[in-house]
Amino acid sequence: MLKRTLKGHAYMQAYIETYDDGNREVLVSYTTGVVFKANASALEKDFYGRPLNAIAAYWCSGLYSNTTIKHISLYCRENGISYYDLKLIANTQWYLLVLPEQNPYKRYYYNPHTGKIFEVNTVQKPSYYKKVRKYLIENQYRK
Repeated sequence: MLKRTLKGHAYMQAYIETYDDGNREVLVSYTTGVVFKANASALEKDFYGRPLNAIAAYWCSGLYSNTTIKHISLYCRENGISYYDLKLIANTQWYLLVLPEQNPYKRYYYNPHTGKIFEVNTVQKPSYYKKVRKYLIENQYRK
């Protein structure tokens, strides 16, 4: 495994571990794996054998503390995604999918256990995000 620090933050207690195959990486805050990323070659098919046309998928195990939230935010900035998109799926079974020709105002969430892909329109009022988070939590195990 290769370890590297966050760009511009060499002294932070967070680092990124890249697996030897180069297809997966983990953001480690202190000693906890927080954000897991799988690249396109690791995402050719979902658990049901259907093709997934995604560049990358992110999964967040939780937000934990204010400092860890800062680590996650900096990691998201490095990867060109929004912290708020990951915040919706923190501590759930859902993944954030990054598609090749993605509309900048839409986000796609994927649940590998049910096979659902959920589309979220980001041009909404803040109360919409509470409804989306509630939906994602309630439907993480339903088929």
